[in-house]
Amino acid sequence: MKENQPTTFQAIKRVVLSRSQEAFFLLLLGVGVYIGYESFNYSPNARIFPLMIVGVLNVLLVIQLLKLVFDPFDNAAGTESSEETADDRFSMEHLSPESVTFERELRATGWILSFGIVVYLLGFLLAIPLYLALFLKIESEMDALRILIFTLGVVGVVYLLFVVLLESRLYSGVILSSLGVFSLRSVGGESP
Repeated sequence: MKENQPTTFQAIKRVVLSRSQEAFFLLLLGVGVYIGYESFNYSPNARIFPLMIVGVLNVLLVIQLLKLVFDPFDNAAGTESSEETADDRFSMEHLSPESVTFERELRATGWILSFGIVVYLLGFLLAIPLYLALFLKIESEMDALRILIFTLGVVGVVYLLFVVLLESRLYSGVILSSLGVFSLRSVGGESP
């Protein structure tokens, strides 16, 4: 028997785990869809939080289900390239303090704080594309066209979800509000 091929017990264990995970994810997806459907009975402002949580949950569940259905063994051949098991992959024991560097954590914290500052100054509809485009250009290897398409897609989804569907106002930022360029009415909804 080859070293890279799983034993019969390991193969059966993977199939059973895969099927039980699929069933669990489908159950969660059903609950999420139901909660999303029921949240439309609330007022527009009250349904924001449930729809945000359920939306993210359902997207992640669909991604996980697609990964399980189309690639249940982590590669096309159904074997693992090492002797690592599913339990070993999810353990954190292999991480050393050197693998999590202070510089990386500081950089991530800086990105998060800078997003908050940009939203405060420019508002959501300008901060999201500016921040996302800069982040993707600096931190990823995406080309300019893909960055533009992704950024416009995210802004479109945010606008459609919050302004159109939920009839919510988006924060317009300190600078633009003080200049009168963007008022709260122009970003969606009515001012209080």
